[in-house]
Amino acid sequence: MASTEGPDIAVVVSTYCRPDGLARLLTALEQQTLSQSRWEVVVVDNGSGPPTAHLVDELVAASRLRVRAIHIETNHGPAPARNLGWRSCDAQIVAFTDDDCVPLPEWLAEGLRAFEASSRTGVVQGRTTRPHGSDEYRYSYFTAVREVLAPSPWFEGCNLFLRREALDDTGGFEEAIGFFCEDTALGWAVLKEGWRRAWAEEAVVEHDLSERPWSWHLRFHYLEGNIVRMAKRYPQIRSTFWRPWAVKKENALFACAVLGLLIGTRQRIGLLLAVPYIRWLSPMRDGAPGLKAAWHQASLHAASLAGKAMVGVREGTFLL
Repeated sequence: MASTEGPDIAVVVSTYCRPDGLARLLTALEQQTLSQSRWEVVVVDNGSGPPTAHLVDELVAASRLRVRAIHIETNHGPAPARNLGWRSCDAQIVAFTDDDCVPLPEWLAEGLRAFEASSRTGVVQGRTTRPHGSDEYRYSYFTAVREVLAPSPWFEGCNLFLRREALDDTGGFEEAIGFFCEDTALGWAVLKEGWRRAWAEEAVVEHDLSERPWSWHLRFHYLEGNIVRMAKRYPQIRSTFWRPWAVKKENALFACAVLGLLIGTRQRIGLLLAVPYIRWLSPMRDGAPGLKAAWHQASLHAASLAGKAMVGVREGTFLL
């Protein structure tokens, strides 16, 4: 894919209020084995504000990479920033990652290689792992983990490569969604346009672990309602779920438990419907003790059910 007119691949990074993470990412990119003459970096500062924007400009100016910065005044989620980034470059392939990620040295070379097998490959997923040394991390039920060890139906934007033609065909990331599934919508839109997908096992990105408040986890699970939109728009995604009508087994168990509690207010036998979910909750989860962990899990499943119900009513689509 060598080109004499410009870079073969562009790395697009949407960053928001993480100058330290961005600095670490740029350092990791400097270690890439792919010749720097073949690629460029576009950093999109997604409304961080003047102090951070200034730091972004300093990092870009100090980098040894072919890198430039674009600034957005207001953050409307990652989709508009990523779209602005890829539309500002001419590379045949665009790689996306985030400022809480560390690409390993072969990341770009392996991602680019995955497109060579077929000119109809439109989207490539790379492997996303926990960071080096994460075995020593003190996990809690507030720990946010992003790990993609096999081809995923979600097309996570933290480690994603797309052919420019496929981006042009689909219009890029789904800006109307805002956050959660904006990358999923793009991946499935690319497949709908007739492009193929591929997996790059050695295109590895390490994703940070982070401690998030309960409110963040609740919002994240409520936004799973966006999966209902995906299921209506791209019915094939249902084949990747636990059942076509339930994303995960525990989603179905929780819904049965809620139904059982409602029936149980009139007929106690209805409470039996809650038993499978209670049994699912009973083991220790990630080392967290019983009742507190159970309450945390149940609250998240309630948020997920509420989000899916709200969107399901609007879309006329059922999904647990």
